[in-house]
Amino acid sequence: GIDEIYAYGLRNPFRFCFDSVTGDLITGDAGQNYIEEIDIIVAGGNYGWNLKEGTFRFDPQTGNVSNYLTGLPSALVDPIAQYDHDDGTAVIGGYVYRGSAIPELAGKYVLGDFSTGFANPAGRLFYADINMGTIHEFIIGLDDRNLNLYLKGFGQDRSGETYVLASQFLGPYGTGGVVLKIVDLCSARTPGDINNDCVVDILDLHQIATN
Repeated sequence: GIDEIYAYGLRNPFRFCFDSVTGDLITGDAGQNYIEEIDIIVAGGNYGWNLKEGTFRFDPQTGNVSNYLTGLPSALVDPIAQYDHDDGTAVIGGYVYRGSAIPELAGKYVLGDFSTGFANPAGRLFYADINMGTIHEFIIGLDDRNLNLYLKGFGQDRSGETYVLASQFLGPYGTGGVVLKIVDLCSARTPGDINNDCVVDILDLHQIATN
C-alpha cells in the first residue's frame, strides 16, 4: 500500500472518534444489505470489505452474507460489535462517554442508527460495551418512547457529555433539525433507587436481594 493509507477494508465509515482516555480510534462502518459494525481502527489493520460484512463472509456478486469463512485471509480484523438490519439501516458512530452526569455510562461507546426505514423518521440510540461486545438501546424518557427523528450524528462537549444531532427530515434540508443532550433518566439521584427507574420500591429491594 501507500504510506498515507492508515487502514484498509472499510466500506462506509460514518463518523469516528478518539477516546479521550485511551486514545482508541473508533468508527461505525455502515454495511451494505445486512450488517452494521463498530471497529477499533489500528494502523495497517484490514477490516475485510469486500470479503466480509461484519463477522460474515460477503459475496460481492449477490450482496448476501454467510457463515462460510474458509479460505479468507486470517489477518482480517473483526468488529468489536455489530447488529443486523432487523435493528436499523445505517450505523451512526458517536463517542465514548467520559462525562460525569451518568456514571453507569462511563466508558461505553454511544452510537445509533439513522432510521429503521426511510419513509418515516425512526432513528435509534444505542450504547456499546466495548469490552463485552454487546449493544444496548437507550431508554428515552420514563415512558420509553421512540426517538421519532432521523439520527444524523453526535457531539461531545469539553466535559465529556454527549449530544444527539437529529432531524424530522430525511435529507439535509428544512428546519426540523435539533440538538439534544443525553441526560440521566431521573432529574436527581435517589438513595435506594437501585434500578434507576426514579422510584424506590419493591423492585429495588428484589434487586438488592438478588445481588
